[in-house]
Amino acid sequence: MHHVEDLVRFEGDGRIVSKDPAFDSELNEVLNLNVAFLKNNRKATLKAFQAALAKRGELPRRVLDRWLREWNGASHAGELQPFCQVVVYWLRKRLARP
Repeated sequence: MHHVEDLVRFEGDGRIVSKDPAFDSELNEVLNLNVAFLKNNRKATLKAFQAALAKRGELPRRVLDRWLREWNGASHAGELQPFCQVVVYWLRKRLARP
């Protein structure tokens, strides 16, 4: 069983892509997740998050961990923010760095 998070990645231009050709095709042809409106909203969400992060300067890992939990639905009674997964993806990549 695969978790969707393991099958996709978010590109800087807002696209969702997969290394699995069949799944990538479904993302584009069946689900239409890479239409301009969705790509632009994902890109804008990530840029806004990164801008807010830049204003705070370098943050301790524990703060990034907390934000990851919050953006991943741990707050607000499990409700997710629109386009939150692009931020979750970015935070996971950031936290995976040494």
